[in-house]
Amino acid sequence: MKNLLAALTFGLSAAAALGCGPYFPESYLAFETPRTGDFDLACHIKALAEHFHPDMPIVPKPAKNVSTAEGTRLDFLAAAAAAGLPERECPVALERYLAFCRQPSPEAVPSALPAKLREFYLYALGRNAVMTDPDDRCPEAWRELLSLPPELRHYRTTWVLYMLGNLQLNRAPEEAFRYYTRLREAAREGFADTIGLAWLSLRTNEKTPGPQALRYMVAAVAGGRTPDLWAFRRIAGKAAKENAKEALADPVVREVLLATSADPLPLLARLQPETKPLMAERLAARCYFDNRLDACRALLALCPENSLIRLYLEARLARREGDIPLAADKLSRWLRTYRAAGKTGLTFHPDEAKRLYAVDASAAGNSFPEEVNGVLGTILVEQQDFLEALHAFLAAGSWNDAAIVAEQLLPTDRLIEYCRNHASDPENARQARLRYLLARRLMREYRVEEAGAFFPEAMKPLYELYRTANRRANDPSLAEGERALALFQLGRLLRQRGFELRGTELEPDQFIVAGAHEELPSQNWRDGQFPLKTVDWYFSDLPRGPELINWSAPLPNLNRLARRFHYRRIAADFFARAGVLADDPALRAAAFWSAGYCLKDRHPDEANEYYLMLCDSGDAPMAAEARQLKWFPANPALELLVFKSPLEKEPGKEEIAEAASAKNGK
Repeated sequence: MKNLLAALTFGLSAAAALGCGPYFPESYLAFETPRTGDFDLACHIKALAEHFHPDMPIVPKPAKNVSTAEGTRLDFLAAAAAAGLPERECPVALERYLAFCRQPSPEAVPSALPAKLREFYLYALGRNAVMTDPDDRCPEAWRELLSLPPELRHYRTTWVLYMLGNLQLNRAPEEAFRYYTRLREAAREGFADTIGLAWLSLRTNEKTPGPQALRYMVAAVAGGRTPDLWAFRRIAGKAAKENAKEALADPVVREVLLATSADPLPLLARLQPETKPLMAERLAARCYFDNRLDACRALLALCPENSLIRLYLEARLARREGDIPLAADKLSRWLRTYRAAGKTGLTFHPDEAKRLYAVDASAAGNSFPEEVNGVLGTILVEQQDFLEALHAFLAAGSWNDAAIVAEQLLPTDRLIEYCRNHASDPENARQARLRYLLARRLMREYRVEEAGAFFPEAMKPLYELYRTANRRANDPSLAEGERALALFQLGRLLRQRGFELRGTELEPDQFIVAGAHEELPSQNWRDGQFPLKTVDWYFSDLPRGPELINWSAPLPNLNRLARRFHYRRIAADFFARAGVLADDPALRAAAFWSAGYCLKDRHPDEANEYYLMLCDSGDAPMAAEARQLKWFPANPALELLVFKSPLEKEPGKEEIAEAASAKNGK
């Protein structure tokens, strides 16, 4: 059933991405497609970083790279100006300092040195001490520099902390981490960081042992670095091979090893019985969507029994195994547990492949209760309980799936009952969409009088025009000429506004994307101004802006769209019926011409039938011209009257005949 429904919707997930944006998830009735793992691992590492280092200061990446020499020059000149040196003396002081750096010694420090320039000389002395004695991990000059008042060490505090971290990185990574943390805090507090040392500190050294490197790489991600997934996988794999027992004993390393492993089952078997992976729920979700079901089950066993993610995934597993009642029971239990706990912070975060993961509430995504309702809706569709499925999909916020149930699966009378009982709130945008869908469905089924109760207020004037003309067209007490004029008006209404009166929500019309499915929407459409201004209100509950819509989504198969102009065919039929009833030759010819003009460009074979009727319309000038041209003649006056003139003013017999009788429409 699921695959059949997905096929019927000709790539419903692509239409959802193009039309609905992030307010609605991909179709729950669409195919489940394979997913890639890079985005998964990146999300996982970021979640670990936020958990283990919640207070790590985020370091912005420098706008441009500044060399050490340029940074020295900029910092010294700024400090000299702050120290009160005249502008002409600042370059001289800089040259004196650079000469000192080439042969630094305590005796060479100028005696009359301004207090704000002392930090530069202390830094040079400390750097020389390290180069002279590599075992000196914290020279006296640097300790003195860090003991200065903050206003006297504004420019070299970050440099000293960075160098101290580098000196400790291979021998004492934890000590290096503390220095780097102090460096980032100093940069955040306002100490100068001209060459971006705070950002450079978010790295590790190739010589750092694997477990220590992984811990620091996680911390670097917390500081703002983009995870180097290749490095994570390589270092984690090496650490697992060299000493898996030691690596699994460290909480941070254990989580990284499980996240990067192609098959976490062997690692799970080596865990101590009391060990519960911090990210077991998230890992289980990843394994499920990667089709590693055995690993998923093993991880679920490590999750609490009342875990919402465990219940959700167990329902999905039961459904895959064909145990539909168990799946429904798990989801119902999920909803009860959720309501009882009063939790509101769980969400699912979709990546570009629409994979879902449990993350915190700050992440953009579909709320977990919506996801559960969506999966429950698919089960209810399989059980052919379409009314409850519609309710579940609306609760899930999945408009595509709600539309396929409402438009193609649920009997019309049941949908009417549902809308009257559960979709009567005029302030609820989604309920308004459902009522409008029903109104157009009733119009397609020629239940015009019933449709009026479900049209939105913005469409009521157009609907009343249609209803009035429809009553007259079907009133046997009226003369045939009067009924012909009413049918002609119905043809005008459908030809100009048929999309809004009868358009289908999904195929073939795709009302959810305002009918823009033969090419990418125009820039105006992307900016929120839809081609059909009159239905712009209909999309008022959707987010606007090109960044919210997936413009790279594949377009639907255009060969499946041949039927989407069904309202034009109905308009042509109304025009033709008007021609049959018309008692005036010019009116008859105008009606048959209008019928053919609706279809001649897209369906010339169907329009040919109306061309033959036009040719048989007697002595009307337009009929003679059609016989001469062997096709429909141009008539700008009649074309304007039928296809473009205001619908509120219904044309009379004389007006139509005058336009039809004019030679070449002039």
